[in-house]
Amino acid sequence: MSAEPISAKTSILLMVAPAIIVVGAFGAGLFLSLGAKPDLPEPEVIEPVEPEPEPDPKRMYIDIINPIKATLPQLGGTANISIGLAVRDDIGKKVYDMLREDAAPVMAPMTDAVQELVDQMPAGSTWQDLRGALPDLLRIKLNEQLTAEDRPNPVYEVLITNFSVGQ
Repeated sequence: MSAEPISAKTSILLMVAPAIIVVGAFGAGLFLSLGAKPDLPEPEVIEPVEPEPEPDPKRMYIDIINPIKATLPQLGGTANISIGLAVRDDIGKKVYDMLREDAAPVMAPMTDAVQELVDQMPAGSTWQDLRGALPDLLRIKLNEQLTAEDRPNPVYEVLITNFSVGQ
């Protein structure tokens, strides 16, 4: 058997073909790997744990028998204001007993507070403006009067149960 000589083109093809096949295989693998998603475990989601807020003490409602009476010439009459208090349940009994025994020392400054509020109101203010501003003012003033070491800020809110105006 005689061997035929290999042509130059065939010898180049035999040398380059394995290189092309290897480079093509790596290229195809790279192309496929870029499109595939890795099998990584999902990150663990840790939700922050908020401490449970301390529940507010329950409310106790106290109706104040002594109304606040204030003569307000700026508004052209006299206001007669009856209020109720929403106080902390855990100290409401102490506040109730204190107001039942003698409410005058606590309620007298409320008349002065109403007068001061009217003095600070802009000209042209109405009775409705006064009525709207009273609950917050009275809450602040009552807390100043009723707060003690065993009763920190006992009044949550002031409720106006009657607001009448006379000439």
